[in-house]
Amino acid sequence: MSAPSLAEWVVRAALAALAIGYVGGWIAAEYVDTRYFATVAPGLVGLACAWAATAAASGLPIRLPLGIASLVALVATGLADRLVPGGQNLFLPPGHRVPPYVAAIVGVLAFRVLFAQPPRATR
Repeated sequence: MSAPSLAEWVVRAALAALAIGYVGGWIAAEYVDTRYFATVAPGLVGLACAWAATAAASGLPIRLPLGIASLVALVATGLADRLVPGGQNLFLPPGHRVPPYVAAIVGVLAFRVLFAQPPRATR
C-alpha cells in the first residue's frame, strides 16, 4: 500500500477542519454580541480547527494544516455572524467585528505554541 499523496493529506485536513468549523460556527453564534465570549468563542473554534486539521494530516508539515485551519476558522467566525437572528454585518463596525476574526487566527497559532511537537534537532 502506497503512502497518501499530498492532495489526499490536504483533503483530510480540510474535511476534518470543516466539520469542526461548522459545529463551532453554530456554537459561536450564541456568543456574537456578548462582551468577552464574542472573542473567546472564535479563538476556541480556531484552536479546535487546528487540532482537527493537524490530527487528520499528520503526514504534512505543520504549516499546511494550520493554514487550512486558519481559513476554516475565519469562515466559521463569519458563519457565526450570519447565524444570529437577523444576521450581522461581517465587518462593520470594524471595532466590534474584526476582533473575533483576529481571535480565530490567534487560536490557530496558539495550537502550535501549546500542543504541537517541537521540531526535531538534526544531528
